[in-house]
Amino acid sequence: MFNKLILHNRGGICFELNGLYAWLLESLGFNFVSFAGRFINKINVYQMRQHRNMCVTIDGKRYITDVGVNSESPRIPLLLEEQRVQSDGISQYKFTRDEFWGWLLWQKEKGKPWKRMLGFTEEPQLEKDYVFPSFWCDAHPDSPFNKEKELSIFREDCNITIRGNFLKFYLSGRVKYRYKIKNGADLKEVLWEYFGINVEYRLKNDGMDYE
Repeated sequence: MFNKLILHNRGGICFELNGLYAWLLESLGFNFVSFAGRFINKINVYQMRQHRNMCVTIDGKRYITDVGVNSESPRIPLLLEEQRVQSDGISQYKFTRDEFWGWLLWQKEKGKPWKRMLGFTEEPQLEKDYVFPSFWCDAHPDSPFNKEKELSIFREDCNITIRGNFLKFYLSGRVKYRYKIKNGADLKEVLWEYFGINVEYRLKNDGMDYE
């Protein structure tokens, strides 16, 4: 995983990114525990627990930290305290409690209302607890993660993504630039210029997703 993410500058799903992040926290001596959560994309739609995040305790205070979300999300550790509004300079965040979800993470992007992002409980997770959801995300036919290209990288003031055959720049929670990737050669240029990924081999279907 270190070879893939660090040496080859590749990304991964949350279980890979936060898995390596957990190793870093442990190697630096931080006191932390891993949780499992559910993303909230639609009202009354309950996803399986398919996300890993961590809770780090520093000087008696608990912080939620997460580097495995591919859309605009907290860029700083957030103090796990109910109703406290916190800002990372891009969006505002707060936590509330819920009988079903446990902790709810809310986000407020500039000019938009508050929305629920993620629900998680405080049940500690072992590394082996992530094997099944990780495999599901990677291989199951119902997984949303194996249908098209999904890339995301955070810059100081924006979030650059590829979804399918489209490159998008998000600024202040809105799409400011949209570009349709034409073919495999074009895709390789985009990957190198914006994501630092050098692809020297032939891509399946020339790297293009069916529309």
